[in-house]
Amino acid sequence: MPRKSETIVLREGDSATPSAAVLQDETHCMHAHFDADRHCINLDFSSREALRDFALALLQEASFGTSGQMEFYPLRMPGRKEMVVNGVRLTEGSSRLFVFYDERRITAQTRGPAP
Repeated sequence: MPRKSETIVLREGDSATPSAAVLQDETHCMHAHFDADRHCINLDFSSREALRDFALALLQEASFGTSGQMEFYPLRMPGRKEMVVNGVRLTEGSSRLFVFYDERRITAQTRGPAP
């Protein structure tokens, strides 16, 4: 079976996430939890779409972010489904997920030339 090929273009100020599929279908989600017995963090995705949107959110932040951090957390409004936060829908009961980086080390050289 041939592999699918896709070109992803990121632009500063644009958001590639959430995709329409993830936004409209609540079955696309991630469950984050800490396994204390094995001392590991597990990120369980319900679909490739959920994994893709998570990866794109990280890539967008790595390319253009300036805050030095990202936060992902479950958010549910009363009477509604779980909401998408930073491009990702975490299931109820998921652990909060924090990503930190040194924003001072992001330079024009690592970002590449402007389009």
